Amino acid sequence: MTTEDDQRRAAIGRLKAKRGFQWNLVSYVAVNGLLVAVWALSGAGYFWPIWAMAGWGLALAMHGWAVYGQRRITEGDIQREMTKGGDDVVG
Repeated sequence: MTTEDDQRRAAIGRLKAKRGFQWNLVSYVAVNGLLVAVWALSGAGYFWPIWAMAGWGLALAMHGWAVYGQRRITEGDIQREMTKGGDDVVG
């Protein structure tokens, strides 16, 4: 039963990570939309919202990669790492 419990916990963790990314994406669109509106209503000079959009966009891309892009660690990965013995680990 432990394996099923572990799988359930892992699935719940993945679902929470996906929801966290979705909220981050919605926040990004809403806040940056507001910044663009403020920029437009204040004379539309130098496009200063780009700095918030670029910085947060980079963080959002990294968050998305962590949630959706990375390959899951498999049992085979764990076994291969265990046979290496950790010789390359610093600490």
